[in-house]
Amino acid sequence: MTTERRSRPRIALEAFAKDMLDAEPTAGSGVIFRLVTNVCEEGLFVVDRLQSLDDAVRLELPIGDGGQPVEIRGKVVRRTEDGAGVRFLTLAAADRARLGKLCADRTI
Repeated sequence: MTTERRSRPRIALEAFAKDMLDAEPTAGSGVIFRLVTNVCEEGLFVVDRLQSLDDAVRLELPIGDGGQPVEIRGKVVRRTEDGAGVRFLTLAAADRARLGKLCADRTI
């Protein structure tokens, strides 16, 4: 019996997404990059062993198609000891199409 709840299959992807979190004023100006290990048109998985990813997520994800990074606003819907599953809340139609093409091109 499977517990798969995704409506679309994810593909393996190793990319570093820029975390666009609103840092606290005392946090300095450091940039945080988060490793994304899989993605689909509806969500992604972020490695987050320290559980430091906020429940509300803003990321810039380069997907290797030569275009600008995909701008993602999402919500953490699942946490594991290795990371967090993120469901997209807002994603531009053009970016969703780019992710769809990327997934279709890598599907066997």
